[in-house]
Amino acid sequence: MKLRPQVKYPQLGTTLIIRLLFIFCILLLQVGITYYQSFQTLALAILLFVIIKNRPSIVNLASILFFISVFITFLSITAFNVPLAVSENSENIFITIIGVVGYAIIIISIPNIVFKSPENMLHFFSFVSTVTLVIIASLIFITDLSIIPFLTRETLVLQNTTLITNNTTMERLLEDFAYLEGNGLNANLDLFYGEQSFLSVVIFACITSKLISNRLLQTINLRRQEQIHGANKEGQLLSFTDNLQSLVIFVGLASMVYIRSFSSFFYALVVCATFFLSAKHGHFNLKLTHTKLLVISILFVLLGGVVWSAFDFYFYRLTNVSESNSFEQRFSSIFDFGFQEYLVGISDASKIPMHGFQNGILYIIGISGIGGICWLAFLLYRSYILARSVRLSLLALACILGIFSQNGGILSPNKIILLSLVLIPLSCANRIRLPK
Repeated sequence: MKLRPQVKYPQLGTTLIIRLLFIFCILLLQVGITYYQSFQTLALAILLFVIIKNRPSIVNLASILFFISVFITFLSITAFNVPLAVSENSENIFITIIGVVGYAIIIISIPNIVFKSPENMLHFFSFVSTVTLVIIASLIFITDLSIIPFLTRETLVLQNTTLITNNTTMERLLEDFAYLEGNGLNANLDLFYGEQSFLSVVIFACITSKLISNRLLQTINLRRQEQIHGANKEGQLLSFTDNLQSLVIFVGLASMVYIRSFSSFFYALVVCATFFLSAKHGHFNLKLTHTKLLVISILFVLLGGVVWSAFDFYFYRLTNVSESNSFEQRFSSIFDFGFQEYLVGISDASKIPMHGFQNGILYIIGISGIGGICWLAFLLYRSYILARSVRLSLLALACILGIFSQNGGILSPNKIILLSLVLIPLSCANRIRLPK
């Protein structure tokens, strides 16, 4: 028998419009008039409203202050010696530093938040992640049908020139189209994010948010039943038994594979590994009926078809990693940095990567050295501790690192939104009495 809450709890007192508006902002995270007059800024404002509405408090304040102080100290040294390392287009480096520090404080504080009613927050993010995954999958399907003029692969790629983090021109895009047409290839499928890898990491973040939220909600329900009946039914603590949840995760996984991003290959492996580990630890206990078995068989056949259709692409990318420009731009600087950069940050402008910081982890190290490493280590440590309690450490840490490694500045509103999808549900574990 499935355990359900005995009462319905208000989801942060917010209306359905607020929740749907937040989802809409996630879908258009890269769209806006300017960098701050954009949906990412609106999404951040909504997120802060939702957090404040639930009356949060902070734990581990002394640790947060210590790591932030170390981060600021080394950041100030880098900003004084090589301001271009902090920002290449800043008109006022002092204001930029304030912004960087502010975002860093927000990110490191999130996994240390204690909410008065964590269940409300979990319901909120479970709803947001579920609906976002369904809408993204629907948009991918409609886009490939090409029945709506402004929702085709070509038109969506062309709108990249209007995105707030645009790094291309219309002339370059038209040249790419000519090349693709001449070689019988299709345009990329990136919806409104500008690149396939960004779409992939959004899907990955939503899947992770969904699994963490539901695992913790089921824990709450189990604790409530134990208080009522005095029984310890550990076998009921499941993450994949809910039919709707399983279908949503499947849709997200299939979408991630179908868009054919090199990043999505690794994200899909992590999700599959999470299923395997859950089964190994007894958290995947699906009671099969003939109907369920038929549905599962159909879903696996469809997923197999998606994987088979993309097999050539992923095989080529895996066997030609050395020729991947995106891979080189994101990770080559790891070997370019010397001991000094890892210790105090960049002190010579020649050490700034040729294509800028395409990897948020390298950016944090580049601007703050050991201060950035300690800041990131504390963030990952807190995330690991919270995720370990629900046996989703691999999934949570991989998703956080995936968001950090995605192109674009990590200390920015859009990355905070993606990180919040993972970190806020995790922070709810601070108040929940979890099983040993």
